[in-house]
Amino acid sequence: MKTTIIAGYLMVILGVAFYLLSQFVTALFPVLFGASLLTIQRLANNSSREYQATALAAVCSLFAVMLGISSAILGSWTTFTSLVEQIAMVVIAAAHLSVCVSYLANQAGVDNTMQTPEAIY
Repeated sequence: MKTTIIAGYLMVILGVAFYLLSQFVTALFPVLFGASLLTIQRLANNSSREYQATALAAVCSLFAVMLGISSAILGSWTTFTSLVEQIAMVVIAAAHLSVCVSYLANQAGVDNTMQTPEAIY
C-alpha cells in the first residue's frame, strides 16, 4: 500500500530532522519505525502476502503510537522539541494504523472463494 510507503518516509524524515535539531540519539526512534514500515512494504509487493504485510505494518504503527503516547504522557522527553516529535510520530503512526485497520477489515469482509476467473468475465 502506498500509505505504508508515505508513512515510512515521513517517519524517516521526522526522525532525521529532529535529530539534526536536538542532537539526541533518541530522536531517531521514528527512523526505526519508518525503516521497518519500508521493509515491511517490500513484502506487500507479493500479492499473496499483502494481507500479512499490512497486518505487520499495522502492528509496527501500533507500537509507534504506544511508544509516542507513553513517552509524551510519562514525560520521558527532555525538551519541548522532543515532545513535538513524539506527538508528530503519534499522528503519523495513528493515521497509518487507521488506514491499515480499515484495509484489513475490508479484506476480511471480502469472500474470495467465489472469485473465479470465469466469474470475473
